[in-house]
Amino acid sequence: MEEKLREAALAVSSAEGERFYESLVTALASILDVGYVAIAVYTGPDQRRLKTIARFAAGRIVRSLEYSIAGTPCEKSMGHAFGFFPSGVCKRFPNDADLQALQPEGYAASTLTDAAGDAIGLVWIMSKRELTNPALTETVLKIFAARIGSEIEDSAPPRRCARATRNIAQCSTPRPTRSCCGTLISASWTSTRRSWH
Repeated sequence: MEEKLREAALAVSSAEGERFYESLVTALASILDVGYVAIAVYTGPDQRRLKTIARFAAGRIVRSLEYSIAGTPCEKSMGHAFGFFPSGVCKRFPNDADLQALQPEGYAASTLTDAAGDAIGLVWIMSKRELTNPALTETVLKIFAARIGSEIEDSAPPRRCARATRNIAQCSTPRPTRSCCGTLISASWTSTRRSWH
């Protein structure tokens, strides 16, 4: 496990440039020995659809995909530090057409968050075999999720400024006993640290 963690740390620290996300999904597939990896983010404020910004399948980078989150393992994993379906994922989500087409056995994901702790997407993996090492899978996914979330946040300054403006406006409203910003940040951090199994 230590060797895999070193590989993960090296991958996230060395990734850079235009192929940043592609290099990470390729590295993640190799480290966890899985056939499918994707980084997916919400397409809009309604948070009903996800779009991949990098996707690895069948040994190569493939085109991006947009899909509804309803009825998918992504929906069940979103907002949790670790979503894990080690086997039988197709049976758990019979209405997920893309899942049924690929017929994976196992699925795992980690939520991507912004600086405020709000969910903005997922990094997920799928395998044709049962996922038998939950500890390694969880740790590696969290390492990648932290780096990816930070990169997405850094590449979207208008979004960060808008969020900061909203928080300042909220804090300027008199509250009798507590800081609204502190409450919001604390609540968001708590919600994203839970694991979902």
